[in-house]
Amino acid sequence: MIYIDKNESPVTPLDEKTMTSIISATPYNLYPDAAYEQFKEAYAKFYGLSPEQIIAGNGSDELIQKLMLIMPEGPALTLNPDFFMYQAYAAQVNREIAFVDAGSDLTFDLETILTKIDEVQPSFFIMSNPHNPSGKQFDTAFLTAIADKMKA
Repeated sequence: MIYIDKNESPVTPLDEKTMTSIISATPYNLYPDAAYEQFKEAYAKFYGLSPEQIIAGNGSDELIQKLMLIMPEGPALTLNPDFFMYQAYAAQVNREIAFVDAGSDLTFDLETILTKIDEVQPSFFIMSNPHNPSGKQFDTAFLTAIADKMKA
């Protein structure tokens, strides 16, 4: 049995000869090639965006940490519960974080979120979609209302 939740792989590891070949062909002293830019261009084209609107990272944690560092001063606002790393990275950079609490059924009322934005005046709002841990997929109208309120 393979335990994917424990990051066990269903793929057999590479043999020593193959690993040696890959490692010896990797130029560790150089920055990555243009594949990053090619990826951004392809992704942007597929979604009808410009490459400048795309950022890629080594997993969501890297991007969350960068957001906590580069966003304007002021508190972040997120849902509660939601992905714990929002809190962890806010704490690392001494950024205040405020929460919109879920109802007893783990749902979030849009008006409550919009009111909390008025109260807190966050520098940015961050949330998981689908929601972590409920798995609820927020619809476009819900997300647009939050984005519009943040722009105001």
